Amino acid sequence: MATNHGDIRLKDIRKIIEQDELLKKAVGAFSCPAGMTLSIDSKRKPSIGADAFVIFKSNSGNAISYRVEIKSSLHSAALLSAKDEFQPPQTPCILVTSYISPGVAESLKKMKVQFMDAVGNAYVENSGIYVYVNKHTKPLWMVKEKSSSLFHSSGLKIIFVCLVESVNKTLSENSEGIAGNLKSLANISGVSLGMASNVRNELIAQGYLVETSKRGFELQNRAKLLENWLKTYAERLRPKLLIGKYHPVNPQWWQTAKLDRKSFLWGGEVAAAKLTGHLSPEIVTVYASSGINILINSEGLQPDDKGEVEIRSIFWNSETYQNDGCVHPLLIYADLLVGDDDRSIETAKLIFNRYLSNAFEQN
Repeated sequence: MATNHGDIRLKDIRKIIEQDELLKKAVGAFSCPAGMTLSIDSKRKPSIGADAFVIFKSNSGNAISYRVEIKSSLHSAALLSAKDEFQPPQTPCILVTSYISPGVAESLKKMKVQFMDAVGNAYVENSGIYVYVNKHTKPLWMVKEKSSSLFHSSGLKIIFVCLVESVNKTLSENSEGIAGNLKSLANISGVSLGMASNVRNELIAQGYLVETSKRGFELQNRAKLLENWLKTYAERLRPKLLIGKYHPVNPQWWQTAKLDRKSFLWGGEVAAAKLTGHLSPEIVTVYASSGINILINSEGLQPDDKGEVEIRSIFWNSETYQNDGCVHPLLIYADLLVGDDDRSIETAKLIFNRYLSNAFEQN
């Protein structure tokens, strides 16, 4: 953090204020064990690798200092690096964020990544301290938080197209990015020309898209855009794509099924298994554009709200957005991260390293 530099820009000041408020909320919400207190160490200034410091003190006088890493929000994607990032060699580290979902909390605990959020969920394990709270739900004030229109359904579809094109460009160079042609951008993402123009302008305004003399438009800050897209895709777009859930007569039907690739593509765990051979699918995801009843009847799928088969809508218009009968690796990655469990997270890491890393690392 640039908190001790003399020349701090306004946005840096706002970030510091927001982090301070978040830390105060998390400390205030923390359930301290009897005979112990938790406080912010105001005597120690932020430094490289530490946004702040907190101290646990017991009535006997013992004190344990923690360096604090503050993240405004946390979701499954962050778990890929959390294990290494929050395993310090000396001073123990605690992650502070606004809210941690039950699945993410379980994964963090398994990785021994200590945390606390602004609503009271926490995991702390040290000499003489053990706290694990994973019961508080997201409060109404968080649910109603306003966010940029960039990350609503139409914007998320357009961002998906831009991100996929960035991935594809690492494999095959194009003279002009897809954002350079509004008609193509609108057509592939399935939104109106006006909406495509509005979203592209907002991407430019927020520093994600820049115009270049040679390549039309090019994405910048791709890793940050991906992080924001993953979180909001899971919350706002993915639920709207669900057509229905089903129970199969034959649980292994997907192993022999021959899908018409013009209408159906494998997604989620099955797609990950086919591309990596690393996962035994528990949920079968099929993305469909048409002919759903034909698939349901031919494979003996019975409607079931708790079924292991889910059919979701294809929301893009491009035959290049697939990989050997599966959806694009970016979408496989996003769907795996929704799972919040170790097996899905580990497979997501394989997908990222194999298909996506060149487009997003060091950017």
